[in-house]
Amino acid sequence: GFVAVDCGGMVIVSCYFSPNLEIDEYDVALGELADCVRSCSGSPIVVAGDFNARARIWGSNDTTQKAIHLMELMSALDLRLANMGTEPTCIRAQGTSVVDLTWATPGMLPRIRDWRVIPGEELEALSDHRYISFVV
Repeated sequence: GFVAVDCGGMVIVSCYFSPNLEIDEYDVALGELADCVRSCSGSPIVVAGDFNARARIWGSNDTTQKAIHLMELMSALDLRLANMGTEPTCIRAQGTSVVDLTWATPGMLPRIRDWRVIPGEELEALSDHRYISFVV
């Protein structure tokens, strides 16, 4: 699911995609997100959240089908990845991955500064996911 908020003319969308979604369910959820983004067309947009989609291009060890569908959608929506570096955003006993992603419209991308994954020793998350911080 997701929530979208208009913050002074810029739209911030926070989302979560369960790792338990089958690919067809994932595609339905992506479609709902796409409808939301399209309804905000013309506004600067940031879409951030746990997409549970691993891809080498953003620092994971493999690329999943979910990531391929996500990349295709974000390309179609003209959203750009704002993540900086390949620091893992999720650290589990099974391994690390980058599944927490921040996307932005082209005009919004340069306004995102200081994007970073906050290390667990700096701020305890009480989760296997690390906090993401950035300034707009």
